[in-house]
Amino acid sequence: MGEVQRLESEMRVGEILAKRRNACSFEERSWQRGATIQ
Repeated sequence: MGEVQRLESEMRVGEILAKRRNACSFEERSWQRGATIQ
């Protein structure tokens, strides 16, 4: 039981980190795009 809960929490943390990483890379790309336009 505890093992399953630990795996679920790790998966949830992994999803949050992946979303945060995607958001950061998206912001970097949009910033680079804006920098090249100027």
